[in-house]
Formats: sequence, C-alpha cells, structure tokens
Amino acid sequence: MGATTCTNGLAIAAGGNCVIYLEFTPTAVGFPTGTLSVADSDATSPQTVPLSGTGTGVEYTPSSVNLRATVGQQVSTSVTISNVGTSSIAFRAWTITGANSKDFSANLADPPCFGSLASGAICTFTVNFKPSLAGSESANLLVYPNSSGSPQVLPLNGTGQ
Repeated sequence: MGATTCTNGLAIAAGGNCVIYLEFTPTAVGFPTGTLSVADSDATSPQTVPLSGTGTGVEYTPSSVNLRATVGQQVSTSVTISNVGTSSIAFRAWTITGANSKDFSANLADPPCFGSLASGAICTFTVNFKPSLAGSESANLLVYPNSSGSPQVLPLNGTGQ
C-alpha cells in the first residue's frame, strides 16, 4: 500500500478529508481486482472502494520517447519491447496515431518483433522524429499484441526548433 495523510484514531472534521495513496505493481499478466476498505466510526463503516488494474506482458524501454530536432531534420532513438510475461506474445500490427503522427515514424517490422516474442525476450526498433514545425509535438505508437491491455501505448514527444 502507498502512503496516507490519514492518522489512525484521529477524527476528521465534517467536510474534511484525508488522502490514501495506492500503488499498483502487477505480478502477473491479467486484470486483477481488489477492494480498499477503511474502517471508521460512521454507521456505514467500512467505506470501500473497488480497485482494478491491467498487468501487461509488454514493457517499453524507455517508457516514452522525447526527441528534439531542427525543423526538417530527422533524429532517431532506439526503443526496446520486452516480454515481461510468462508466455509467448503474438503481435498483430502497429501504428502511430495522434495530432502530430506524420512527423514520427518507426522501423518496426509488421507485425512487430517479426510476429512473436518469447517470455523474457526483447526486440529493438528505431523511432524517428522529423518535425515539420517549431514547437511541441506529440503522438502515440500503438503495438497490438495478444496480451492484456492491448494495444500497448508508447507516448512520443518531440520539439521542433
């Protein structure tokens, strides 16, 4: 469990609040659920909040791309896809979407990782950014594996100078 601003046994004034911070660290691929229960002196105690998350089998390194280039000039960076799950993943497709998608490209095979990635395996590809304008640009690279949470999103950010 994460941190809290609540103090055990301390009354909270009417209209007041305290905050409970939760952290999600999946240990398996899937859609785990749970419940946060807080016991208090209210007649409706305990207070409950449903929790859910998505444990994916794919991890990007880095977790987002941030590039800077002169307008009209291309820069590139390497990105790794890791299969952090316990079984092989089959990839179907990939695409780049978003407001500035035309200024980003990748040399990712179609399907990515030549179609599959064994548990614990990685594949590396290149993301390119060639700004058509000065200022901030953004897009998302979407990879479609047969694992939970598909598509997997890699945020792409660039600054044209």
